[in-house]
Amino acid sequence: MATYIAIDEDYCLQKLTGIRGVVDFSKEYRHRSGQPITFKSASDEFKNNMHLNVYAFDNETLNGLLTGKIDPCNRQIPGWKHKIQRI
Repeated sequence: MATYIAIDEDYCLQKLTGIRGVVDFSKEYRHRSGQPITFKSASDEFKNNMHLNVYAFDNETLNGLLTGKIDPCNRQIPGWKHKIQRI
């Protein structure tokens, strides 16, 4: 089973075990697009990018992302809350 670390904005580390550990850790966070983090989406992200950035949104921003009123590439969206890296 793979090991991952979650790095927060203050560079504090937390060890996560397996994709299930990543998903459990990320249940309060979202992808930059506003979509929830699922087992499949996390697995795909690690295959493509070797890391996963998770975001915390307020309700207004989240609703804007999900309805298409806010572009996920908009630089005004807050930065990542945690970077999760496979080690």
